[in-house]
Amino acid sequence: VSKSARSEPGNVPNGRVAELAVFAGFGRFWGAGDITVWSFETAWNCYVDHVAYLFASELLGLVPWTLASLDEAALDLLLDGQTNFAWYANSAYKSYKLTTTPLAKLYPATGYTLKRLPGQSLTVVPANPLFVWAFLKKEKILAGTRLQTIVNLLNWFREFADHSASPTDVLTAQGTEAVWQHRYGMPVSRLVDGTATFTVTGAFEFDHWTQGCQGSAAAMASILWSIGIPATCTAPCAHALPYFPSEDAYLSHADDPYNIYAHDLPIVNGGMIVSMPFASWPTAQLLIDGKQYDNWFGPTVTNANKCVNVGRQVYELAAETLPDFLLKLHCLDVADGLVVPASDAACQTTRVFKVLGDKFSVQMLKSLAFPGQGPDLWVNLQAKLDKVGGCSAVKWFGFVPGIGNVA
Repeated sequence: VSKSARSEPGNVPNGRVAELAVFAGFGRFWGAGDITVWSFETAWNCYVDHVAYLFASELLGLVPWTLASLDEAALDLLLDGQTNFAWYANSAYKSYKLTTTPLAKLYPATGYTLKRLPGQSLTVVPANPLFVWAFLKKEKILAGTRLQTIVNLLNWFREFADHSASPTDVLTAQGTEAVWQHRYGMPVSRLVDGTATFTVTGAFEFDHWTQGCQGSAAAMASILWSIGIPATCTAPCAHALPYFPSEDAYLSHADDPYNIYAHDLPIVNGGMIVSMPFASWPTAQLLIDGKQYDNWFGPTVTNANKCVNVGRQVYELAAETLPDFLLKLHCLDVADGLVVPASDAACQTTRVFKVLGDKFSVQMLKSLAFPGQGPDLWVNLQAKLDKVGGCSAVKWFGFVPGIGNVA
């Protein structure tokens, strides 16, 4: 029997203790065989609480946007109960109703499950709208437009969130319990507040752990639900790509904000800076529009190329802005004998290509079309290096995946 079903204000509507049923031996959703079902009352209260906040915000002018500006599909994401809940009834499975005595008594498996976003295999536990509003105000995420509010939320993920590093698979009930102390999905409140858990390195670390791209996409949608901003996701190559329909805006991957190459603050460990920032571009540049989305993930794009393009925007921004960490890697390549302009074969052996080669071929990096730059990435790196005063002027240090510590 699951030991979860621990409920607290922020995890269930108005802090009410949810009546939860936890299945044993049911393997279709969780690898560990657990799935949580909410009673009708709990699911209904959660839905009503959120919709009530939407209408109150509208009537009282608590947000500067209006539901009236949304089309029917976007309104469904906010107002249709079937967006967030699905009825489940299966008499073949029995469950333990945790509010009864004795706990061993079996009941039919009926109730509401939290619904997953399109193409996803997991979901999150919504937070109370009061909790969400307090979080958004504290972190100054609420802004004058839907778009800026979305950008501010992405900036919070960029600054605070981290991909779970648990040694236990977080797609299982045991994994979610180990990281978020909850067996059915990541509670939004625990992402926001942060939790401590063991990581793959054996360290016991506190962080705002997120359940990978699927958990992040679902958390973004759940948070924005409370303030009338519709969000969902698409699922190319079994990944989650958040979609904000009111703005015709996407992320190329829900992990983009906390991708290491998107870090715009020093990385600190044990009170010491272990890495300088990787990026300096504004968070708004993570968003791509519908046209760019179609270029990378549309119906004419092969499945193989869709997989390559997952998370592409962070690498595009690196190639365009030529941040200090790329300049540092270029300096190391030049010290090893790289002469610019270089042959394709020489470029393919560089540290710079080890970073960007997941998304670009050498030929692509030699035919870029960014404003104010020539087509060849290595020529552009050398030109910027000469402009800043050469390698002695580049003070970047840190750990680069696939390369190691760079000083």
